[in-house]
Amino acid sequence: MKLAFSTLGCPDWELREIVAAARNWGYDGVELRAVGGSLDLLGRAEFAPAQLATTRAYFEDAGIEICCVDTSCGFHSADQNERANQVKIALGQINPTVGDFSGNSAKIIDFSNRAKAAGANLILFPELSVCGYPPRDLVERSSFIENNRKAAEDIAAKTRGIAVICGVVIRLLIVPLIAGEASVARTRCPASTRYFVNSPEPQPISNTRPPRARTGSSSFRIPGATASA
Repeated sequence: MKLAFSTLGCPDWELREIVAAARNWGYDGVELRAVGGSLDLLGRAEFAPAQLATTRAYFEDAGIEICCVDTSCGFHSADQNERANQVKIALGQINPTVGDFSGNSAKIIDFSNRAKAAGANLILFPELSVCGYPPRDLVERSSFIENNRKAAEDIAAKTRGIAVICGVVIRLLIVPLIAGEASVARTRCPASTRYFVNSPEPQPISNTRPPRARTGSSSFRIPGATASA
């Protein structure tokens, strides 16, 4: 079995120290998480495109493998100007009720406006949050599909100044926002395969009117018919 260590435990070490330690302690490889006090490896000269081959050869000559190269992702900044350019995302962690369109819509609208007041640019809600999940055989009712549409329009009209991502069911139309049903075969509700097919391509849609809301859905399959994009 091969062993490796992460440089997160020795973030100030330079490459020569990392390689020397790996050899002295009998490690086979390293996970490069920090080098020379920096977590931004791509900003280091050793990892610039023109230097990559040399850096790789340095490890190979020493008999040390690079098992992983990590990157960093910052979700905050101390710089006020930088923060002003960042997208602030809110999570609308609601518990929608199947078929309660007025109640679900009210929650989505309320949470969206609260998020906007708190400075968020976008809010994301759970799967099929407009109609509730799982809708099961209710999707076979025309009135249920129509109520989805009306609720989505109401949400769009009452959530100005913030992008809203919520899920609706639309008959014979694939309108995925982020991924729709990524894989109905893995859904918690096996019966979903009776009504939904996988979205072929993520594609956002937006309301062309001043209030902007974005809704998404999996494609809905009517018995005997074929869903189309």
